[in-house]
Amino acid sequence: MTATPRSNRPEPAPLPDDHPIYPSWRALHWFGFYRLVLALGLSLLLFIPPLEALVAGFDQTPATVSLVITYLALVLLGLALTQTRRADKAALVHTGVFIDLLVFSLLMHQGGGINSSFGLPMGIAVAAGALLMEGRLSLLFAAFATTGIMAVQIHAQLSGLGPRDGFTQAGLLGATYFMVAILAHVLYRRLQAAERLAASRQVDIDDLHKLNAFIIQRMGTGVLVVDEDRRIRLSNAAANELLGTPNGKPQLLARSAPELAAWLARQTAHGRPCASDFPAAGDPSARAEETRIPPSPAPSPATATGARAPEPSPDATLRVGDRDLAVSFLGLGRDSQGAALLFLRDQRALLQEAQQIKLAALGRLTASIAHNIRNPLSAVNHASQLLAESPDLSAEDQHLLAIIARNSGRIDGIVESVLQLSRGQPPELQTLDLPTWLEELHAELSETRRLPAARFPLDLAAEIPPVRVNAGHLHQIIANLCDNALKYAGKGDQPPRLGLSAGPVPGTSPPSAFIEVSDDGEPIDPEVAREMFAPFYTTSVSGTGLGLYIALELAAINGISLDYRLTPAGGNGFRLLLPAAS
Repeated sequence: MTATPRSNRPEPAPLPDDHPIYPSWRALHWFGFYRLVLALGLSLLLFIPPLEALVAGFDQTPATVSLVITYLALVLLGLALTQTRRADKAALVHTGVFIDLLVFSLLMHQGGGINSSFGLPMGIAVAAGALLMEGRLSLLFAAFATTGIMAVQIHAQLSGLGPRDGFTQAGLLGATYFMVAILAHVLYRRLQAAERLAASRQVDIDDLHKLNAFIIQRMGTGVLVVDEDRRIRLSNAAANELLGTPNGKPQLLARSAPELAAWLARQTAHGRPCASDFPAAGDPSARAEETRIPPSPAPSPATATGARAPEPSPDATLRVGDRDLAVSFLGLGRDSQGAALLFLRDQRALLQEAQQIKLAALGRLTASIAHNIRNPLSAVNHASQLLAESPDLSAEDQHLLAIIARNSGRIDGIVESVLQLSRGQPPELQTLDLPTWLEELHAELSETRRLPAARFPLDLAAEIPPVRVNAGHLHQIIANLCDNALKYAGKGDQPPRLGLSAGPVPGTSPPSAFIEVSDDGEPIDPEVAREMFAPFYTTSVSGTGLGLYIALELAAINGISLDYRLTPAGGNGFRLLLPAAS
């Protein structure tokens, strides 16, 4: 048995009782106010004699006064029940229409019959009842009104007070009531169909609005909508995070991001394209791809001679707060000074994503190279060991073989570190006696970098606590920092001067230690300092931009904090905070 396929579209939600499908409480309120105005008008006719002449067939008799006062009381009662919603809506409509028809039929009877002015309010009551209730009751209201005027005409004819053509007038008036009822019935059906269609479309619009809000709020790209006064009207979570603005609180763009407001003002001043300027979907003239306008070049001499300067690009990278944002916008109106839609992307996040792709490829390549380096490196190390066993070697040759063995081991440690970084393996930690270890490292670096003691002093404080790190990683970190300092240290013609110091970190429990590599170079620019630990970032033509990045990564997997700071002497310092041994 095959199951009947069902649509995935959710069923429209049932309409609440207050939804404007007839009869509604709002329509009943207006109907009650109309009847109240009508009853108050009749009351004024009773107490202001000059106004009686304006209404034909209205005489101030005791029966008329009683009828009008009773009608006013019933209208007030019906309006009170409508306001408190303590009665059935259909019953309120039925009772109100029938009371109106009855009261105006009696007023017509007391005012001289069919020639009085009360036929029009009866027609309005029939139309109101037909619109407020279902169409089939409209004919009932018309029949009741026709019966009333026919009864008035028959009584007037039997009493000898009615005109000779009264039945003709009564018949025409009754036919008018039926015509009004039929037209009101048709109008009611159309209104009902329109209301139900509008309610169904409203459900679809609400669902679409929720879907759009769900998508926009979860976009990684920041979205801002600003009006012509440059007040933020809509912003998603990504835009709020990028600009640091509270969610759901409209405020001026100039207050949230002055740089962004100034850039938008410059763009709109040049009459940038609006949404209405773009080709419609399916237009053959529409471009298949978005064409990016290159940034404006520097002003040329032609500009000074009257030539038109090139317009700035609608896409730009702005420094907003502490972030670099890639910004683009689109005007939402026909006027370039009108509302605008802005898209914000974190440039640093885009660069990090690109860098991660590069690093993943570099990691695979490096792991492959490191694996292939180990075989010849093992051969060199083994050959140096065999050569060291020769009894004919001089002391100088033995020293050179020791350098080969030591640097072969260092290269093997670097290869192992690269493999650990590429595989994400945790390092093997050991407890180091930092003063002894640093003395050996300082001697090695002084020899291999050809730095005399005067240009590479070692400053060790007393009572440096032991630390727990990977010795090979720490060796590579300090070597990278020293190599980086040698490139940029030195002032003028003076050779570079480095410093290596260590000491305890006060106020730490258990006690930990620091190591600092310093130089006498010019202070690093703050913009460069902010980016220098990023992969592939370098200010040197021959540099790879990976030295400080690898040092930072090796420090991170060992629990070491690596920071840059200015030294008291005005140079540059890289400080390592090492984890305590305990």
